[in-house]
Amino acid sequence: MSLFAGVKREVRARLRQRRELDEHRTSAAEGWRVEREIEAVVSQGRPVLVGPWLSEVGYEALYWVPFLRWVRSAFRLSSDRVVALSRGGVGSWYAGIADRYVEAWDLVTPEVFARRTLERGSTKQLEPSAFDHDLVAAVEARIGERVSVLHPSLMYRLFGEFWSGHRAMGFLDAHTRYEPVSPPVVVDPQLLPRDYVAVKFYEARSLPATPEVR
Repeated sequence: MSLFAGVKREVRARLRQRRELDEHRTSAAEGWRVEREIEAVVSQGRPVLVGPWLSEVGYEALYWVPFLRWVRSAFRLSSDRVVALSRGGVGSWYAGIADRYVEAWDLVTPEVFARRTLERGSTKQLEPSAFDHDLVAAVEARIGERVSVLHPSLMYRLFGEFWSGHRAMGFLDAHTRYEPVSPPVVVDPQLLPRDYVAVKFYEARSLPATPEVR
C-alpha cells in the first residue's frame, strides 16, 4: 500500500512539473509575440500613439507608464514620435515618454466618456474597443497625421501571467522602468486648505458594496 502511495505521489509530482513547464512555454511564447507586435508598431515609421488609456488610474501609474518607459528603452523609441492619450490631466506622467499629450476629455465630454467606457463591458482593456478606435481617429484628425497604435492590451497580455501568479517579480522588473513623476497641476494649491485628506473608495471583492461597508 505504501509503495502504491509513493508511486501516486511521484506521478502527481511529474504531472505537476510537466504542467508548469507547459505553462512556462506558453507564457514565454506569448511574451515573444507581444514583443514582436511592439516592434512592428514602432518600425512602421509613423507617430506612435500610446493608448488610449481608459482603465483604472492605479494600473496606469503602477504598470502602463513604467511599461512604456521599458518600451522606449528596449525599442529605441524617441519621445518626439510618441503621442500619449489618456484622461484626467496626467500629461506630466508621460514626460520623457511622449512629447505630445492629448486629453481625452478634450475630445469627448465626461458624460460621453463614462457612457462609452461602460459600453466596453470590461474595466481592463484586453482588446481595442469601438470607443478606442473613435478616440484614435479623433487624435489623428487633431494632429493631421495617421498614427500607429501601441494599445494597452499588449501590456495586459504580457503581464497577465504575472498578475495570475505564474511569473516572478523579476519578470515585471525586466519589462518596466520606474521613475519619479511630477504631479499634474489640477487645482491651484492656494485654493486648498493647509491640511486635508483625499480618499477614493470603490467596490471590489475586498471591499464589497454591502450596507455595512457603505
